[in-house]
Amino acid sequence: MKYLLDANILIAAKNDYYPMDMMPRFWDLLGEKIQDGTIVILDKIMNEIIGKGSNPDDLETWISGLHIETIKSSTDEIRRAYGTLLRDLGSSPAYNSARAVTEWSDPKVADPWVIAAAKVNGFTVVTLEKEVQEIPGNNIRHPKIPNFARRYGVRTINLITMLRELDFSWR
Repeated sequence: MKYLLDANILIAAKNDYYPMDMMPRFWDLLGEKIQDGTIVILDKIMNEIIGKGSNPDDLETWISGLHIETIKSSTDEIRRAYGTLLRDLGSSPAYNSARAVTEWSDPKVADPWVIAAAKVNGFTVVTLEKEVQEIPGNNIRHPKIPNFARRYGVRTINLITMLRELDFSWR
């Protein structure tokens, strides 16, 4: 099984749960799993993390130092899955469709690409996002990865579940 990370996993881990200066073992183990291909990162997620300015933070420095090959979002299969996802979003009665499609159509927004890449490649998505109840006419403004991943048969889990499945241990 391969795990595809949402950017919020890396950012929240650094900022809130596993500070790099206090939990270096976490980052070593995570780096090993990324480098061996068990954990994969989409090119659009890398773009959210690196190249933000002339003064890279610890996360950017760490990930830039890994020898990894990112998953390319530009493959024909992933682009087709992305297009299908946007069409489904636009026709969903639970969403404020125009706003939701505009948000997910932004080239800087990686979420729909994460779902499309996971669908095409059989990855499990690791995200902090939670599924929201979809009620027709609810006008949900911001689509959530777990909702659309479920529609496409893509499994989503949180960071702790992934760590348990990969048998991460600080012992």
